[in-house]
Amino acid sequence: MKRLAARWEMCWLLFLSRGVCQANRVLLGAVMPYLSAEMRLSSQEKGSILAAFSTGYMLTQVIGGTASDAFGGKLLVLFAITVMSLGSLAAGPLLGRGGLELFWCCYFVMGLAEGPSYPTTGSMLSKWIPAHERGAAMSIVDTGSSVASMLTFALAPLLAEAYGWRVAFHCFGGSSLLICGLWACVAANRPAESKRVSPEERAYLRDGGVPSEDVYGETATDAAFSEADTTTPPAAGGAVGAKNGGVGGHQLLHQLHHQTSGGGVLIANSNSNSNSSERHVVKVPNGAAVTSGSSPSARTTTTNAGATTGHRVTTTMTLTTTTVAKQQQHSFGGDQDADAATFQQRRKAPYTHHRKKEATFPFRLFCYAGAWAVVFAHAAFNFGRYFVYNSIVSFYVDVAGTTPVVAGRQVLFGQIADTLGKFLFAGTVDRAIERDASKKTFVRKVVSSSAFVVFAAAMVVMAHATAVPTLTVALVACKIASSAHVCGFKTTYLDLSSKHTGSLTGVSNTIATLSAMISPLATGFFLGRPNQTGHDGWRHMFFLIALVNVVASVAWSAFASADSLDDKIAPKGAA
Repeated sequence: MKRLAARWEMCWLLFLSRGVCQANRVLLGAVMPYLSAEMRLSSQEKGSILAAFSTGYMLTQVIGGTASDAFGGKLLVLFAITVMSLGSLAAGPLLGRGGLELFWCCYFVMGLAEGPSYPTTGSMLSKWIPAHERGAAMSIVDTGSSVASMLTFALAPLLAEAYGWRVAFHCFGGSSLLICGLWACVAANRPAESKRVSPEERAYLRDGGVPSEDVYGETATDAAFSEADTTTPPAAGGAVGAKNGGVGGHQLLHQLHHQTSGGGVLIANSNSNSNSSERHVVKVPNGAAVTSGSSPSARTTTTNAGATTGHRVTTTMTLTTTTVAKQQQHSFGGDQDADAATFQQRRKAPYTHHRKKEATFPFRLFCYAGAWAVVFAHAAFNFGRYFVYNSIVSFYVDVAGTTPVVAGRQVLFGQIADTLGKFLFAGTVDRAIERDASKKTFVRKVVSSSAFVVFAAAMVVMAHATAVPTLTVALVACKIASSAHVCGFKTTYLDLSSKHTGSLTGVSNTIATLSAMISPLATGFFLGRPNQTGHDGWRHMFFLIALVNVVASVAWSAFASADSLDDKIAPKGAA
């Protein structure tokens, strides 16, 4: 049986980590009717407790995202899921001993710990997943939160009904700890740090747009060089033999590096299928400058000193597999025997791409409207999403007159639709972009702008309905709309920047978390207003969410972009 590719193993590990975080986050909303009845909480107190997590969560987004870009996200995610698991185990005893204040602090700390996990997820995906597979990868990872929410709203009310809400917290917290051990043993920051990535998969990732330092490391070893399909020593004049009769951009980069020892500079972009601006610099002799671009037939310029006239002679050619050997012979020359004798020694020398690891925040990224479009889209999305997660069970109980268990079943239907929708939309959108990459921005715009409109319409229906079947149909519609965003604005994070995905996601999710924090507070405000029925308060909240989503649809359509900003924000003169 063929083993699952390492990049997909990482996606499923991120699926599990997102599931742990989401399950322990929404658990409070799922059992709130039971906790509220026992503690006799007011609407304002319920809103304050539900906002505690978001208050801590938004404080660590930016620093966590920036740190994951520079140093990797494995330990950040491990810390997050461990604290979330322990927090759920401790929540019940803390409420019994310290009252609401200590319970609020527990959720605040859980929010602080989980804060870096979301931007870290995007940062890790940008290092593991090629551009044309990002929609599917994001769907897998994001479905972790959907499945976790589905299980939580299905099981937590049953556990709370039968054994008490504290048992529900213990069950979810204890089972989550098992995922922590699996993550610690298997997860890796990037392919370069994983032993589970095959040579073939490394080449596939590099050709698909994943930066070479993430695939091979800052220092690519002999194993990485051997993956370049270089199999024979240099022939006369320094030409290099290769499998299949020729070499591609990535093979050429390694071959040139291991043959050269003199002055001059080679600047090469070995990525044949991406928009990456990554450039590699190695030295070549005799003042030769060879530039390999990102297209399959890259333009190469070679400059040598004239042997008899002293003038500089420049030759420009198209770099193809049939001209590489000629170009190498023209540029390097040298003694055939000497080259052959030292070939094996030189190929063991590491190819070094120097990158100083430091957490630098990309301020220039936020000078572009496309970055702010995704920030606002995420904030609008969270405003409605966490109203559903935190308050929809209570809404069914208050307005439709159901029990919490029946309400949990209705939410379960929505979560099933959300899960299925993510995979359906991801495959369709990825295929559309693969057919015509130039329409990527258009596709992302259509997907998320339409989803916002459908979500708004569903909220309006729920504002007027009281029958359980009607409410559930509207709930399913809004969850399907939410699932479409996984290949809309959520994947746009990876499109806009592969180098600063964590920082961008950190800023955006900080603002989105503020929105998620305001949502339960607004719900408490509307429900706590005097001289109105309970349904009136809910109706006002539904209308507010609908308005936010309509505005988000217009803003996204006008300003969104899926074009990479890495080139535009790179420091001038950076290689």
